[in-house]
Amino acid sequence: MRWALWNVTQLPGGGSVVAGLRRPDVVALVAGTGTLEYTVDGDRLVVPPQDVVGKLGVPGTAGWVTYGPLTLAFDVDPAGEYPDEGSPLEIWLEHPLPAPLAELGDLDPPARIVELEVLGPLTALEPGAFTNLNIRATVGNLCKDA
Repeated sequence: MRWALWNVTQLPGGGSVVAGLRRPDVVALVAGTGTLEYTVDGDRLVVPPQDVVGKLGVPGTAGWVTYGPLTLAFDVDPAGEYPDEGSPLEIWLEHPLPAPLAELGDLDPPARIVELEVLGPLTALEPGAFTNLNIRATVGNLCKDA
């Protein structure tokens, strides 16, 4: 069986997400109410605050993402196979809606939310085997653009 560890850090919405890029690969994964707007500024992906329910995948991540004072740093295996179009990092936004989204299982967001999702590569695990997903979380003003 193959598994990919998947860490979700959920935070109050309303700010910009900034992620490091080793290459400018970004893919729209979910467009609940629309596709997330973003810009690529050199080696950085910037996702501004917006009233959209959706998700971006970041196959080209450099292994860090910042939101407000929080920075998550993680290892990316360039030879690894990742879920969701090869995305070791995913960014989800949601906001309150007038009615649930039927196409997303009647999702009814209660608030503006940002999710920073760090994924490990798909790994074949036999009984008794293990895998790791190392994430270093730092709080402080490390990224002036966030």
